Amino acid sequence: MFLSTFVTMVLRGAGDSRTPFYFMLISACLDVGLNPLLIRGAGLLPGMGIAGSALATSISQWLTLIALVLWLYWRLNILCIKRGELGYLRIDRSVLWTLLVKGVPMGLQVIVRSSSMIMLIRLMNHYGSRVVAAYGACLQLWNYIAMPALAVGTAVSSMAAQNMGAGRWDRVRGITIAGVGYNILLTSALVIAVTLSDNLAFGLFLGYHSGSIEIAKHMQLIVSWSFVLFGVSFVLSMAVTSNFGPLVLTNFGPPPGFE
Repeated sequence: MFLSTFVTMVLRGAGDSRTPFYFMLISACLDVGLNPLLIRGAGLLPGMGIAGSALATSISQWLTLIALVLWLYWRLNILCIKRGELGYLRIDRSVLWTLLVKGVPMGLQVIVRSSSMIMLIRLMNHYGSRVVAAYGACLQLWNYIAMPALAVGTAVSSMAAQNMGAGRWDRVRGITIAGVGYNILLTSALVIAVTLSDNLAFGLFLGYHSGSIEIAKHMQLIVSWSFVLFGVSFVLSMAVTSNFGPLVLTNFGPPPGFE
């Protein structure tokens, strides 16, 4: 997963967001297709139970990563390292320090977010299986509602970083504002769609006669709109992280007149 994420981020940073999407789609299809085969078994494949799901995910990720690297070399992608360029792999202490100073706080953000999620699930467990089921269904829908914010934020990060590298600070403000605007429109549209079809949406996860649906609808109605604010915060965070981080680390400020 780390190697796949690394290659994907490099491609996006170079302006290619389509190739990572196609290979991520292949990975998802392989994962979904292999899961029932390895869990239940088929033909000469023995049923492995829940372990089959883990193996399916591992196989799909490895195959997709290998295919992606081979594809890039077959297409002679400019980012591929040739034999005469292996010297570029020499560790640069200044770059390594920059990665650590920027990466550690970002990693801590993920840890804090994951820890808070664990605590919430722990609290939900005290209210019984119906509430836990409702919360689990909400988490699934919230993942979809958050997708526009994550996608737009990633795009803003790549585009802003590219323009900073090109010295086009005049474009950074416009990119960020456009990202915030698109996030508000897309996330709001998804929240409205989920709210209007909440019975159908939660029925897919819980069953249409489940007693957990009303609980899930109540949670969704309270929480979903906050994802609009989450999206604005995420887009701004990605813009700041991708641009101002290197300037702060190298003791330089933005060009005169930039606000």
